[in-house]
Amino acid sequence: MDWEFILTMITIRNCIAIGAMVCAISGAHAAETYLDIKAGYAASMWWGGRAVATNLGDTSYVLDPYGNRQIHSGLSLGASLDLPLFSSLFFQPELLFTMKGYGLRQLRNDPLDSTLTTVTMNYLEAPLLIKWRFEDSDLLPCVYLGPTLGILLAAYGSMENPKQSFNSADNDYLTKYSSKFDCGAAIGASVEKRMGRNRIVVEARCTMGFISINSLSQFQQAQGVSSDAFPNDKNLVVSIMAGYGFASPF
Repeated sequence: MDWEFILTMITIRNCIAIGAMVCAISGAHAAETYLDIKAGYAASMWWGGRAVATNLGDTSYVLDPYGNRQIHSGLSLGASLDLPLFSSLFFQPELLFTMKGYGLRQLRNDPLDSTLTTVTMNYLEAPLLIKWRFEDSDLLPCVYLGPTLGILLAAYGSMENPKQSFNSADNDYLTKYSSKFDCGAAIGASVEKRMGRNRIVVEARCTMGFISINSLSQFQQAQGVSSDAFPNDKNLVVSIMAGYGFASPF
């Protein structure tokens, strides 16, 4: 066996790999690293709820879990880092405060009379995104996707008619029996406009949660309530944000 030939081929392979790595790092260093500060509007709903069967006399009905739901309007704000991996590929970790939730329109005695109950759930989120930039010019369109992790900070509610907020006991109940963690995926697009070394960023994204936000109470568990018969609501958020990016001085 020609060991010298084998060692030579291994050396050539390693040199090619190192050369490719150097080129990749050089391409990455050619792109700027940015810290973006951003804020915007978040429209949220729930998805994934199970249809519930019920009986009225001898008639069976299937209730639409979102028949009376309305979009919840909230705020999303935070910061992100734009870290170049290659010339057009970036890693974008973020830390966001996002207001999620839903609105529920309920009829009362009069068919023309209804009240809107709004539930707000505040999350601290950490999206971990991979972003692709299409062009190298002053106006840069991008697309991105990646997983998101969230921690529930608080949950609270209010009613439209009569206009009042939930009391502290009701808010504590909402927080206690909602899942403390959320995870999902985000997909979106952005446009970046360079302003000297810094930039302006406008973006839109959709974030889908994969974990049910409902948590069985101890009483329900003691009564033998199965999670299969419990709502399986998950968060769904569409957000539009704008921000300003600061180029790294290094």
